[in-house]
Amino acid sequence: MHPQNYNDLINAYDYFNTVYTNSSKDGRIETASNYLYYIASIEYKNGDYDKSETSIVKAISLLDTLDNSVFKVQTRNSFYILMGLIYISEK
Repeated sequence: MHPQNYNDLINAYDYFNTVYTNSSKDGRIETASNYLYYIASIEYKNGDYDKSETSIVKAISLLDTLDNSVFKVQTRNSFYILMGLIYISEK
């Protein structure tokens, strides 16, 4: 969450993509959505707003498959906040 340089973001992105893929294959939706949050955040920090938005939409679609819970609401809110930051940055 506190990269020291650009390579830290690249390494984190690669890591989160790997663990996201594994958790998706295993059907761990909550875990996969958490990893997508980090992926979308890195994409946002890199200025790749379109990719970040795509990751957010993918994560919200995953969350839609879950039953209502505190986790679902809080995680969805986190994605909406990140989406808002993207829209502000694009102005």
